[in-house]
Amino acid sequence: MPGWVQARIRYAEESVAFERRLAEHLAESEAVTEEFRKMARAAWERARQQYPRALATFGSDNPSMPGPSEPAGPPSNRCCAPATSGSW
Repeated sequence: MPGWVQARIRYAEESVAFERRLAEHLAESEAVTEEFRKMARAAWERARQQYPRALATFGSDNPSMPGPSEPAGPPSNRCCAPATSGSW
């Protein structure tokens, strides 16, 4: 295999490793977590304003969705609770 091909493969492998380490580092940062919270709140507020009748589509009852113990996002029957009561 030519050296330039090996170099590209190595670069791609090292890029994946770097991105994994960066993600792990950022996941531990309270400042990054707070910025994510701000973005999530802003997205939810915009969805509430622009699509108030479609809020239930943000959840999933599909057990094959990724997540540590339940599908990504709350079950669809619980998505409207924050809009009406402010909590899950």
